[in-house]
Amino acid sequence: MYLAYCELAGLPKPAVRPRISGQKWVAEDVFFTTGLQLLWRRDRRLGSLLRLARGRRIYALWSVRHPLPLLAYLVTRFIPELLGAGLKALWSAFKKKLFGNFRERGPAYERHLKTNTPN
Repeated sequence: MYLAYCELAGLPKPAVRPRISGQKWVAEDVFFTTGLQLLWRRDRRLGSLLRLARGRRIYALWSVRHPLPLLAYLVTRFIPELLGAGLKALWSAFKKKLFGNFRERGPAYERHLKTNTPN
């Protein structure tokens, strides 16, 4: 905040020193969905993702003292989006299994006319 104030007021900017905390910042929703995607695709990078998360962590949404933001996010956004993406993936897999990769352009009657036209 003070850095933004100095820039706005035209004051000299203070020296900023990077702090090394030894903790990893984790966005739980992205971590979870990325893990699910890698698992769904049977990607070998899932182990790498889990190894990256080892050690002390700081979470973006979860706090033992204040669990309400995470609960609100889960109920209003994360779970509905996750269910929607899951249903979309299942529907896509079902259509692929049922119809295969059958893709022809145009309505069926146009395909029929094209094959039966005299030259």
